[in-house]
Amino acid sequence: MANAGHTAIKAIIAIGVVAFLFLLITSMALKRTMLKQGEVKVSVAAQRLSPFSTQRADRDLKTIVGLGPREAGSPGIGALQDYLKSELAEVGFTVEERPFVATTPAGEIPMANLSCEVPGDRPGTLIFCTHYDTRRMVEFPFLGANSGASGTAWLLEMARAMGPGAREGVTLEFVWLDGGEGFTEEDTGNYGAKVLAESLRGGEVAAIYLDMIGDCLLRIRQDRDAPEALRAAVWNSADRLRYRRQFGRSAPPAPGAHLVLREAGIPALGLVDFSYGGTALQHQENYHTARDGLDLVCAESLRAVADVIYHALPTIDEDLQKLISVTE
Repeated sequence: MANAGHTAIKAIIAIGVVAFLFLLITSMALKRTMLKQGEVKVSVAAQRLSPFSTQRADRDLKTIVGLGPREAGSPGIGALQDYLKSELAEVGFTVEERPFVATTPAGEIPMANLSCEVPGDRPGTLIFCTHYDTRRMVEFPFLGANSGASGTAWLLEMARAMGPGAREGVTLEFVWLDGGEGFTEEDTGNYGAKVLAESLRGGEVAAIYLDMIGDCLLRIRQDRDAPEALRAAVWNSADRLRYRRQFGRSAPPAPGAHLVLREAGIPALGLVDFSYGGTALQHQENYHTARDGLDLVCAESLRAVADVIYHALPTIDEDLQKLISVTE
């Protein structure tokens, strides 16, 4: 009986050890998965690498989304225009408003591009642009936290971070494009981008277009059709700053104003995370749906992009004239 009892105790201990090891391995695997999913936040919060303020960008994101749907020609986008002009004027920028009327499937829609600039002491201009409208949805109020608000908030805070005073390097221009979203499935939109492209023909300019950059699981793929020097400046900066997960491998071109600008002969790079949520399935669930809200976007992702761009600027300052000459 003693031997039987001893054997039973040993068996219980063995089962307990196996159960403990199973739970340990499972918890470690779960932790690795969670860390991988949250790697963006962990990596970008480690240190301050640029004057871009995560806190202000987060406030802007919440304010912009709080305005509700912001489709072209709506009261919502009018309220957003007032907010952008007020915030930029507060730090000393002169905001230029360029109104136009776009012929759309929904009729003639009044629109306006907004811009401000940081003057440089070198010839040439680097334009940062994004669309600031949201897509018109009849089924639900589309808030566009990522598709619309993320680029808008980034551009606003990046302008603040650079400041209105003169800089050493090329002129930086920040442009908020109206009518980026189409009005039907067949309508490609980009109304403001077409107006901008026409105004830039023959100028000494290059451009970086940003959209969908607020995804908490940020993964911007390389725009393989962009000018090599412009793309290399950004991705080399990402490598140096260890933002490799946020700036990934090449992929087919994502839609956006960069394509319109390139068609007009303007060297342009698109920074667009067209995998909203990290996978193709999640992108389908999140992109242009009611799920595109504040819970899926992170100001830390905006700062990751700002850090990379900020440290790429010296290279772009040096190479802008070469970029322009290639397209002439």
